[in-house]
Amino acid sequence: MKFEGNRYRGEQQILDVLKEKMKFTEDVSGETFRKKCEQRLFTQQSMPWKEIKRRAATRANQTRLKTAGELGRRMLTGDGFAGTLVRRILFAVHQASISEQARDGLNWLRTEVTDYWAAREKIINVLDFLAALDRVSGMAHWQKDAHAAGILAGAVRNDHV
Repeated sequence: MKFEGNRYRGEQQILDVLKEKMKFTEDVSGETFRKKCEQRLFTQQSMPWKEIKRRAATRANQTRLKTAGELGRRMLTGDGFAGTLVRRILFAVHQASISEQARDGLNWLRTEVTDYWAAREKIINVLDFLAALDRVSGMAHWQKDAHAAGILAGAVRNDHV
């Protein structure tokens, strides 16, 4: 997660990661893309048309953003994603969602985020982003956690020394 100046470009960062992991490409005109699609769709010598249509409809949509609840306590320690502010925020959303109390998520953030007060604006921006996910097409699985993120964002906004 990168904040440049006072800007957070979440969509671009997600696109960059998907491209890096070879899960997204803009070049769909070449022979390589056609071969990649054929390789993923046609895994048998002969297949019914119904199966080909089903694979084409589902295989392209296998990657999705896991909810805070799906991540749960996993990846809270270690290197990489585990050490990021986003992971700590996602766990705080999970805590608030389970208990239905924003205070639980807020207490976790205050305890676990190094220099919480300096990171507070970034935390609010990420929580606002997560809260908006329930309004994005195809993100219905985020409804409960998005609601918790919105409430937690309000609690962090109103948090004072």
